[in-house]
Amino acid sequence: MSLLDHIQIRSKSLRASKGFSSPSSFFAVGRYMVIPAFAMKSPCRFCFRFVFVWFLWILAAVGCGNLDDEAFKGFHVNTGVGPYKDMGGLEMCIGPHRIGLPDSEMGGFCVPAGTSASLQLCSTDLDCNTREKCVCGRCIVKFCTRNDECGEGFSCDFTANRCVRKCDDVCDCSGPNARCDIGMCQQMCLVNAECQTGEICSLSRARCLTVPCTDQSDCFPDEECIIQREPRYVSGPSVVSNSGPVRLWVDMDVFGQRMVFGAQSFDPKRFDFKAKAALEPERCRQDQDCEEYRNPSVVDLGSQFVMFFEIGIIHFDSADEQVCGDGVCEVSGERNESHVGVCPEDCGSEGIFRAVSDDGFDWVIDPEEPVLTPYYTWESEGLFSPSAVVHPATGELYLYYEAGRGDGIGVVKAVDALSGSFPDPSQDSPGERCGVRCQVLRPQEVSTPILWRAISSVRTPMVIIEKEASGGWLFRMWFSAWGYESPQATSFGTVEQIPANYSIGYAGSPDGFMWEVWPFNPVFDRIYPNTFVNHASEMSPYVIRFGKDYYMYYGGADREGVTWENLGLAVNSPPIMGE
Repeated sequence: MSLLDHIQIRSKSLRASKGFSSPSSFFAVGRYMVIPAFAMKSPCRFCFRFVFVWFLWILAAVGCGNLDDEAFKGFHVNTGVGPYKDMGGLEMCIGPHRIGLPDSEMGGFCVPAGTSASLQLCSTDLDCNTREKCVCGRCIVKFCTRNDECGEGFSCDFTANRCVRKCDDVCDCSGPNARCDIGMCQQMCLVNAECQTGEICSLSRARCLTVPCTDQSDCFPDEECIIQREPRYVSGPSVVSNSGPVRLWVDMDVFGQRMVFGAQSFDPKRFDFKAKAALEPERCRQDQDCEEYRNPSVVDLGSQFVMFFEIGIIHFDSADEQVCGDGVCEVSGERNESHVGVCPEDCGSEGIFRAVSDDGFDWVIDPEEPVLTPYYTWESEGLFSPSAVVHPATGELYLYYEAGRGDGIGVVKAVDALSGSFPDPSQDSPGERCGVRCQVLRPQEVSTPILWRAISSVRTPMVIIEKEASGGWLFRMWFSAWGYESPQATSFGTVEQIPANYSIGYAGSPDGFMWEVWPFNPVFDRIYPNTFVNHASEMSPYVIRFGKDYYMYYGGADREGVTWENLGLAVNSPPIMGE
């Protein structure tokens, strides 16, 4: 069957499509693929533009020799590619604090003194009172600065930085002396005891109100400041789940220095991180010792957990901004970098290292030297963002990585998965396609004539191996790349070119070395609300399957990839074949 036959058959499922990437500039065609969507006023205009753009793409691809039936055989998977529904930011806690955006401030509420000692513990919001939320295991009115922090049925009251229950009338609110004022459930009061946790009774207004604070100095002497939100930088997700709790490892900053933290949860949308880092640099002796551990990739070998990660060097605008004090690196000043979610232009790397653990909590670096360092010319700028995967049938370990600063993706197969040793690249045979290790994906191989153009950087690979319906094994790679999505678009009557940004693409391979890029990339791309051209960036994907659903953990940022948004979650819920 030709690829055109595949397209014609799959287009029949268009009417049955139930989901869209939200928000996204890409229209989901049934369960299989995504192509550009335009601002439309009628179904007829949609049909014309849909068929016209599709037809143009097919002509361009055939002209360039991209639609080779033999090359695409076996890659027509119907799960995990798209559409992905964006679920927003991941709920993450460290100790009693909810992790906030890196550029946010500490945030909480002034409450009567002694409140923190009597906070009600909780597992879900249902354990709490009507205006409270379960915040990092404690019932309290939730601190917020954005609506997406509050959840369904709540919105952020920006004047008081609190999540409030939305209402149309008093019947939507509960509790004694409840009121529905300007669409928000509130409560009349005379004393603090009539309010819920996080609130204070205002006698002048006879209302339970919240008083935001960043530390104790913002509160009265008979009050205490309970901090809920703490700004942290979180990136590089790696997930393991074997019919038990979901285990997540990330790199997170402590005083500006990135190190690896771990968490486990039975809810893949919410994680409580251990207060102590799972893997942190040794105590420093001088400023030059201030390194950071980034982008963990963990595999479960049964007898032990193995982590591959990169050790990087922190760079600043001036040497006196990198400080080693009392054996601890306390990073101050502005980093000299851009594209914070991936290694920036001046980001140093000592190579890819390996660590082992019996329980996934306590880790030991073994060996002490890097297991992989640059060797070939295309690796000369450094090795970053490792992604390890073990073949379910053979037990062989493949290690993928970003070579250079977005110059492409490389791969090497371990000599032995348990020892983590890799072959000597000097023994490589120049005549072989990939004798020892090789570059498997480059920017020019990701670019397409219409849908994803002028790709200049391919980064942060993530690979899993799954069985196909035919019974064979399929290597599946998600990656981030910098380029232009789709042609010019019309926004409020003005024709605009969508600016370049980072989005997430997909590729498939029968052997892990020869890859075919999905022709309808990118598979995940966010657009800010109420706009057609204001794209956000998505980096560092990690995809894992839960039942029939595929969960994509990703790092979000602004269009330029500079203002970091921490981790988000997107879900692909495709129909099962035959439904």
